[in-house]
Amino acid sequence: MTQMPADWAKVPEQRCLNCGVKLDTLGTGDRNVPARPEPGDVTACIKCGAVMILGEDLKLRGFTDQEAEDLRKDVAAMDALAGIVRRIYILKHMTG
Repeated sequence: MTQMPADWAKVPEQRCLNCGVKLDTLGTGDRNVPARPEPGDVTACIKCGAVMILGEDLKLRGFTDQEAEDLRKDVAAMDALAGIVRRIYILKHMTG
């Protein structure tokens, strides 16, 4: 059996809230940063780039108004998230 890279982590199987693609793994996007998903982490769908948050059960959910406002005010987090979504968009259009 092949070992999963450290920057990936299994989560409960679920579907993207936007495009419906099946998801069961999260990654950090950086091979030097191990994946340790926790409730409240922000993530993006690898297929469509939709931004979601992990609930207490590590299942995807939408943001509360307060969470969205807090994220919007966090410039560093918004920059990092924008970079992730840009990479997903580029990958999507390179692979068809």
